[in-house]
Amino acid sequence: MNLTDHFDAVVMLTWSDWKNEPRSNRYHYATRFARELPVLFLQHLYKKETDFSVLPSEVQNLDLVHVNCGLNERDVMDIKSLLVARGIKRPLLWIYDSLNYQPLIDALPNAFRVYHATEDYLTKTQGWNQGMEATGQSVVRMLAQVDYMVACTPGVANSYLTTGGYSGPYSVIENGCDAEYFLEFAEAHAQERTRSSLPVAIFQGGINQRLDYDLIAELVRLMPDWEFRFCGAAVESEAWSELLKQRNVRYVGALPPEEFARHMCDSTVGIIPYIQDQWIRNSLPLKAYEYVACGLPVVTVPITALERDADLIVPATTAKEFADSIRSVATSRFEAASLEARRRAALATSYNKRFAMMREGLLEARAVLSNSRKRLHVAMLYDCMISMHVSTIREHLAAFDRYSHHVVTYIPATPEFWKRSAEEISELVDLSVFDVAVIHFSTRLSVREHFDEGLAREFERFCGLKVLFIQDEYEGTEVARSWMDRLKFDLIYTCVPRDGLEYVYPPYRFPATEFLPTLTGYVPEDLTLEKYAQPLMDRELLIAYRGRKLPAVYGELGFEKYRIGVEMKIIAGMRGIPVDIEVDDAKRIYGSAWYEFLGSARATLGTESGANVFDFDGSLRGEIARLQAADPDITFEEISAKVLTLHDGRVKMNQISPKVFEAIRLRTVLVLFEGSYSGVVRPDEHYIPLKKDFSNIDEVLAKIQDDDFVLDLTRRAYEDIVASGKFSYRTFVEGVDSDFERRVIVRKAPRLLIGPLLSVAQDGSFKSVLPALPLGIVAGAHPLGCPMSLSEMAELRQPPHSSAALRSGAFAIPGVSGRSMRLYRIARSIWHCLPVLLRGKLIGVAGWVLQRKDSARHRNGFLMRTARRGWHLFPSFVRIRLARFVESNRMSKRTDS
Repeated sequence: MNLTDHFDAVVMLTWSDWKNEPRSNRYHYATRFARELPVLFLQHLYKKETDFSVLPSEVQNLDLVHVNCGLNERDVMDIKSLLVARGIKRPLLWIYDSLNYQPLIDALPNAFRVYHATEDYLTKTQGWNQGMEATGQSVVRMLAQVDYMVACTPGVANSYLTTGGYSGPYSVIENGCDAEYFLEFAEAHAQERTRSSLPVAIFQGGINQRLDYDLIAELVRLMPDWEFRFCGAAVESEAWSELLKQRNVRYVGALPPEEFARHMCDSTVGIIPYIQDQWIRNSLPLKAYEYVACGLPVVTVPITALERDADLIVPATTAKEFADSIRSVATSRFEAASLEARRRAALATSYNKRFAMMREGLLEARAVLSNSRKRLHVAMLYDCMISMHVSTIREHLAAFDRYSHHVVTYIPATPEFWKRSAEEISELVDLSVFDVAVIHFSTRLSVREHFDEGLAREFERFCGLKVLFIQDEYEGTEVARSWMDRLKFDLIYTCVPRDGLEYVYPPYRFPATEFLPTLTGYVPEDLTLEKYAQPLMDRELLIAYRGRKLPAVYGELGFEKYRIGVEMKIIAGMRGIPVDIEVDDAKRIYGSAWYEFLGSARATLGTESGANVFDFDGSLRGEIARLQAADPDITFEEISAKVLTLHDGRVKMNQISPKVFEAIRLRTVLVLFEGSYSGVVRPDEHYIPLKKDFSNIDEVLAKIQDDDFVLDLTRRAYEDIVASGKFSYRTFVEGVDSDFERRVIVRKAPRLLIGPLLSVAQDGSFKSVLPALPLGIVAGAHPLGCPMSLSEMAELRQPPHSSAALRSGAFAIPGVSGRSMRLYRIARSIWHCLPVLLRGKLIGVAGWVLQRKDSARHRNGFLMRTARRGWHLFPSFVRIRLARFVESNRMSKRTDS
């Protein structure tokens, strides 16, 4: 497998500074990813007000993206627009910074999320790493969201599995060494090595609170005959300033890779004099094997991951041990056997090998996730006002409710239904609880104002998978494309054939939108349909057909619906053949009467559906209208020659019509103009082909009147098209379900939706029939503690005109004093100050108490009596909030399990 099989870019979320952290872990992963995929390296440099910018790096295929530290909605939109502009649809989200990118992570549900655990933020230090509690809490939250973890050592992995509660797939990929670079540099530099008057012990890396300055000061004092050279970015401190005053201490500054490589090659021993605690013991400093690659023996504080190479990297715990070890290993600095051993050790830890190991585990985890089932929440936005009388539209919509594995919620989407301002609808509708939002083709985006503006604004803000089903794409094309520009769909089901997509939907305009083929309809599901199919011997009509004359702008393909009926009716009249053929709109037949009509004839006529003329901006329709106004008797052929010739057929939109499926179910022979019919039916196997010049009409009529031929043809068509299930709505919906699941990598946290049931009388009055109950089948208690009426729920209402409050869950509590609310907010603030793990344990205790409140054994126990007394000290509104919180936590756990 290749990375490109699953991803089209890597988005790295870092707290790095690319320019000032040369050859860091982030650098090594980013540059190796860039060999296969485009890489966007996001960095905020801890600046709150940073102008969004994208700059090229010195590495091909890798760009630096400067963002704010703490993203806001505008920042997220800028980043998403960048992804769209670059056609990035399936990003690999590679996370280092767990603290500052959450809004962006939430906004990319189609991203595969990897947390690269390069530090153990969950293990306490000996006071040197202050202020890490917030980072540790963010790591715990992040571990609950990611799909894969890469840990730099077994110790870090164990910490995140035990303390962090991570339970997903992971790999231990130790920090490596850019072995090839440093070995090549050391070999080239061997003849140019600058010899110091004193032997040199070098430290390369960040000069910060990790260093044990007391140990270093004592070491410098013990070894006045050695130079201690420091290379790296320094954080100012009193201890560092005092160290610099020592005569045998030299600081060469923060240097580019080739410069600090030169200093390492010029040195005698590499040192790692860090503070000694579990954090450091669990780590794996990159510098250890960089020293080794430059030929240096190494002395370090105890680090578990380095113990395997104790003959090359010697541990020491005190200044005296460091001094003794440095003097001891210095003698091997230029020994040929030792240099060869160091070369082999460096190559064994090469970042190229480490990356290959990571890549294998990553692809395996991604493949497993691809094959896992997910139950998503889908919002289906449709037109319920003027489209539902069309059976194919009604069946298409109902199929999702009937067959989808996902939870589908239908939302009317037109202004005629809502009759409210856009601002009011934005307050009423919140799509954020859904994983997928679909605009159905019954909502015609080719008509400028058919989609409600309030819903359009909410759809714009939606951060899940955005999907469009569209038909009749040759009409109002530019209007529909303008909606697509605005709403930024991830996935569009189109009837435009693949070779016409670039013409209709140019990639430069829709770089991040994926287009998948679909049919205009499928085999009808009406179980009573067969009852309208008369036995062949009872079918007196030879041909039954209803067509119509479409506007000339539909081109030759549209005109064929009219022409096949007109010409066949003339031929039948001349030959005395019993037919019922009409091409007048007034003679059209609907509903069950249509099925009865179609099932009463031996055959029906048909042409390919659609139009091969794309009137992008309506100019062709306008030009045709002017010609017809000037000459009402102008023929289609004349209009075609003057207006349509250059446009007709640039895209072959020839589609199979849903009426073909209806005829097959009714065992009525199809007589069709020659065509492809979306590859569904084949000539002489499923239908009788009729040449468009009618030159084979005698053969066609003879076949229609041949009983054996008709029975055999209709049987084969039924078995291949209907009985096979290939073109059923069930198969169609199962395919769409799979499409959604493959593209939504991370589903939203399960939420239980509740709603009351109202009964509306004929006079328009209504009454409550059921209180607010969970929608669908659930297990366990009511999420609000107990069912509530509308009036009771009103006591927990949202502040008016506050969509922010709606999303944050804030409530205004009527009848509660300001003092009580202030006390509540103080208590809430204290709660959020508690460590995440402690809060989890307290919630668990509360859940344990609730589970036993009805148990006779526990009801009168000391713990339960104490809990009851404490419970009733809280104001009622606080008790309601607490009960809801604990119960929703329990329900969430049930749902996840």
